[in-house]
Amino acid sequence: FNIVNSTDKATIWTVTPNADGTFVITSSDGHVVQYSTQYKSFGAYKPASSGNLSPMLYVYDATAGISTLNVVKSDDENVYNLQGARMPKDAQLAPGIYIRGGKKFVVR
Repeated sequence: FNIVNSTDKATIWTVTPNADGTFVITSSDGHVVQYSTQYKSFGAYKPASSGNLSPMLYVYDATAGISTLNVVKSDDENVYNLQGARMPKDAQLAPGIYIRGGKKFVVR
């Protein structure tokens, strides 16, 4: 590569997507981007040599992570302590943290 200080002298790289999700990387001066199996790195070479493999870049259409979240509303009005034990319905709750309907609440 030659380092230039002017955009009119710069090499223009074009990345063209293929239908199979790969890309072709070419430059206006004939350089190609290749992967070196010897040095485990990418580089720009002119001309391409048999010791180097052309890289393949992919675009993944599928998103990673949670796509939908199913929320089930609880009709359970029972009260549970943090150990999961159900508390009596008419009991006077001691100060602490409890769970009702899937939500925590505090008794002071």
